[in-house]
Amino acid sequence: MNELLSAFEALPENAKHEALDYLEFLYNKYKNKELCEKRYWHEVGQETINKVWDNKEDDVYAELL
Repeated sequence: MNELLSAFEALPENAKHEALDYLEFLYNKYKNKELCEKRYWHEVGQETINKVWDNKEDDVYAELL
């Protein structure tokens, strides 16, 4: 981490702005990737739950309520 800070401090001011822009790009790229992965697993899990809970056999129990 110290190497990163040292390298950043050694940059000219305009290059620091470029570096920050790029870091923001990378942050959003990986943040969105993580969100997409979470969304995928949520949808896969939801499909499984729907197969178990939403079926004709269970309609009998719904009528009891």
